[in-house]
Amino acid sequence: MGKPICQNNSPVGLSACEQLIRIALHIPYLKDEKPIGIMLIAQPGMGKSMLLTRFKSDNIVTANDLTGYGLEKTILECKKISKGYIVIPDLLRLQSRKAGWQAFLTLTNVILEEGLVGIARGDLNVRFKKPVNFGILTAITADCFRTNLGYWQKVGFASRFALFSYSYEDSDYKKIEELVSNKANGHYGRIAIKPPARLRGEKRIDVSPKMADHIRCVGKIMANGKPSNFRSISFIRRLVKAHALMNNRGKATLEDIRNVFALVPFFVPPYPTSTDLEYLLLKGTPMKVLERNYRDREIYEAERRLVNKQVYWTRIVKPD
Repeated sequence: MGKPICQNNSPVGLSACEQLIRIALHIPYLKDEKPIGIMLIAQPGMGKSMLLTRFKSDNIVTANDLTGYGLEKTILECKKISKGYIVIPDLLRLQSRKAGWQAFLTLTNVILEEGLVGIARGDLNVRFKKPVNFGILTAITADCFRTNLGYWQKVGFASRFALFSYSYEDSDYKKIEELVSNKANGHYGRIAIKPPARLRGEKRIDVSPKMADHIRCVGKIMANGKPSNFRSISFIRRLVKAHALMNNRGKATLEDIRNVFALVPFFVPPYPTSTDLEYLLLKGTPMKVLERNYRDREIYEAERRLVNKQVYWTRIVKPD
């Protein structure tokens, strides 16, 4: 079908995905927090690469070359920034270049964990004064992901990423088709991510004991029964603090928790994958608004998916 069409400058069916990236790109402005790894997983033509390339920020380095020279160039660009994101719009295309793929796997494990401290290759030997801490934002088709998952888990590659899997509702497809038939292609435009107003250096966001309890609960839901949920809790904590910073708050609030929690279904298996409708339900969107955009059957099935994944707000905040 091709790329989703932009309506009111927001691509149809990609509100949750866009919000996730927007929040993640604020993490480099946090004190004592490292950027994260996110992999978007969806069928071809669902706007994964388009969305990643829409964002513009001083802390983004885009990588399209995994050769030895390409990796060196990317790392040296990262060194200038020190803390930010490497954006790889199409992981499948880079994976096909086997010469640099193994080196990239090693780089990913290092840069997403302790940080990169230098380059030693051939006649190039560069040491950095402090570790380069970068997250990675990338995208891949659902079929290719499933094909490679076993090996990626074996080498520890998949565990470095939060796996965000999404799809469209039939109503989303219909909106896109209507826009295409009317030749209303719209204009995607760039999304500029800038440091929050009056921010100097990195910002510390306070997390109260009560908010920390909520973060742990959300992290455990995202872990989906895995024996170790430390990565998930850490991932949620960084998103919550970044959402607070994005909204010019110095401490995490229940609003930050809820906005991040609305993204959790996209990280929780099993299939089918989640859609914007689940995101809107968890955000507390009025039913009248949902009924204007989606069919009753779609709303019912989205609610059932949330129940099956055990993702509902009362697991975080108990009703009075």
